[in-house]
Amino acid sequence: MLPNAENDPVMAAIGSNPDVFHFHYDSFDLPEGAELFGITGDIKQAFKVGPKAWAVQFHIEVGPAAMFSWFATYGREFEKLAGGVEHQKALTIANWDAYRQRSIAVGEAFAAEVLAQAAR
Repeated sequence: MLPNAENDPVMAAIGSNPDVFHFHYDSFDLPEGAELFGITGDIKQAFKVGPKAWAVQFHIEVGPAAMFSWFATYGREFEKLAGGVEHQKALTIANWDAYRQRSIAVGEAFAAEVLAQAAR
């Protein structure tokens, strides 16, 4: 994440150097007026447009069942990664609690922003 993410109530919940799941390398042009919060190489990963719209390119929401399904469906893609599918499965199991805690933190931060906007 870029340093400016620390100043955003939702993006700050992701953390400064998160270990998050992504396996595609799609990218895009930022919408006009968007603020970039995260980038990996040349791939834009997180941004915000205006005061109410956040977006991430990685999968902060995914749990082990979905990931194992993706491993089965996209096995050839995962074999290209360091360690292959079995290694990725082991990483998923080892890191699942941290992934889950990050997802909860981001969800709670987003919900707090929704409630704050609704109270205005």
